[in-house]
Amino acid sequence: MKKIFTLGFVLLFSLLAPVAVFSAPKKKSEKKTETEISCADIWAAKSKDFKGKRVSTLVLDIAETGTVMSDADAAVVAIETGDKKQAAGGIIFVLMPPENFDAFVKKYFPEEGDAGTAFGGKTDFKQLSAVFEIVGGENVLLYNMKAETLKKLKFSPSEAIEIQRRGKGAMKSEREGFTKKIFNVSKISKKTAAELKRLAALYNRGKKKADKLTEKELKAQCLDDDEFSVTVLDEKAKIEWLIRR
Repeated sequence: MKKIFTLGFVLLFSLLAPVAVFSAPKKKSEKKTETEISCADIWAAKSKDFKGKRVSTLVLDIAETGTVMSDADAAVVAIETGDKKQAAGGIIFVLMPPENFDAFVKKYFPEEGDAGTAFGGKTDFKQLSAVFEIVGGENVLLYNMKAETLKKLKFSPSEAIEIQRRGKGAMKSEREGFTKKIFNVSKISKKTAAELKRLAALYNRGKKKADKLTEKELKAQCLDDDEFSVTVLDEKAKIEWLIRR
């Protein structure tokens, strides 16, 4: 009887075992983590989805930074972002406390390895993790920045970095009675496209045909060269416009 009972138990277990195995809950597929390397062009395409979220990118280059004043609300650094294949993926501003500026540039500036080593001079790109935000209508990364600090910013990121590059008080026009503003062609909307056309006309006024630029040519040159810019005087509005990327 004992043998019959044991045999029956084994048969019953062998029938139930496959059911238990196949009915086991499947593991949930792993979600994408914040450490996945992405780039500015990807974030810009879905800015609302990325807003307030931590993202990661490779720092392929750091543009001219200028000098950061100790009393500035934030330091701004423009970086060329890169994907996991080290392909360029657009420029974005990184906002940080002024006291972090020197350490940030030193840490993330790409370093080329020694050509005499086994790496053969391969450039070392650092991975940056920061929070994606939209400040003054511009996409930025927040590095060690507190949310409440953003409310104190007096300038847009592009204006702030222009001040850094040109020195303290750079946003003040040298012309008496004029204010100075920046027109970023990379941030053009349907509303501001007409304004660029108007500014291009002001720029061309009095110039020879060979020196004139259409609004499309002006925009293209600004986008192709981070250092290219033109100054346009709006006499009626008393504004000195700096047109740049």
